[in-house]
This record gives sequence, C-alpha cells and structure tokens, in this order.
Amino acid sequence: MRLLDDDYERIKSAVADLYRRYSVATIPVDVFSLARKMGIAIRTYSSYPDLFRLALRGGAPEDGFKATILDGTHSTTVIFYNDTMSRQRIRFTILHEIGHIVLGHKQSSELAEAEANFFAKYAIAPPVLVRCIHPTDYVEIADAFDISLECAYFCMGYYAKWLRFSYGDYDYETTIEELFTFVKGGDRILRMKKGA
Repeated sequence: MRLLDDDYERIKSAVADLYRRYSVATIPVDVFSLARKMGIAIRTYSSYPDLFRLALRGGAPEDGFKATILDGTHSTTVIFYNDTMSRQRIRFTILHEIGHIVLGHKQSSELAEAEANFFAKYAIAPPVLVRCIHPTDYVEIADAFDISLECAYFCMGYYAKWLRFSYGDYDYETTIEELFTFVKGGDRILRMKKGA
C-alpha cells in the first residue's frame, strides 16, 4: 500500500521527534534501550511459548506484536517478538511495533501496517545518515546499520531516490543529522555504538 506524501512526512517527523525526545544518537539504533526509555517492556516468544501459539492462532504476525497488559489500574505496553528470527529482523520488528505505538494505532489495518513498516524502514537507516557512509552498495548499509541484506537493498533504493528528489530539504533531517553525527575535518561522521 502506498501512503500519501503527507503521511510519509508525518512519519519521518515522528521518527526525528522520537529520537530527540529519548536522546537516541548512535547507530546501529539500540531498539531495546529505546523501548526501555519509552516504558515499553520487551518479551521473547520463547519466554511465553503458550502465548506465542495462541497469538499466532489469533492472527498475530509470526515476527512479533504489541499488547497492553492490565494489572488493576496499571497498564504496561509489551512488545513480544519471535526470538528465533535473526537479530536484524528482531530489531526491525521492534521498531515496527514502536511505530504502531508512536503513530497511535489502536487497531490493525492495512494502513496501520504500511505506516509502521515505513516508520521502521526510515528509523533504522534514515537516508541523511546513510549519506554519511557514502555507500557504494547495499552491503555497506547492512553492515553500518546492522540490518538484513534485504532491508539494506530497499534502503539503498530509498537512499538513491532521496538523493535525487529531496536531499536536505526538511527540518526532521537536520534534527536526525545533528543527533547522530559530529563534524570532523569538514566531514559529517556518524556516532557509532561502541562494540557494534
């Protein structure tokens, strides 16, 4: 499903606002830390094998889902994820579920899924940051941003489109660039997570 241009802009601004609010400033983005800062609990499917089977029978995606757990008057948002998936897929899934939360989705729909998928794609490797590594192929994007080759392939295509049509035109890009980079010798250098 193709979103409207205004929807893409709204989602990209939401990503920049989220990263600013929670001081996310290194790549690869630590999605577990981000979720904790947001007050979201993260649980693996293997920790709840019966829940996993029931959720799948109920139509939940195999990769993961979010739920609100009520305990009296207190509620906790929990993202459950399939820990048999690759690390890169898990990171994307968690960002997808965070996207549902940030964008205020209350129920599943084709539109909500399309928005959350774009949120995760943009949040995991924003083109303004991809530019900092000067990629010659998508493998370099996969390595730098700790994403799957498939995701990196799509990010490379999105990056090429961004270079042609909208390079540096928006405030949210400036916000993301200022958070994740520093200037050294006139070049923008990405802040990399130590040990990544």
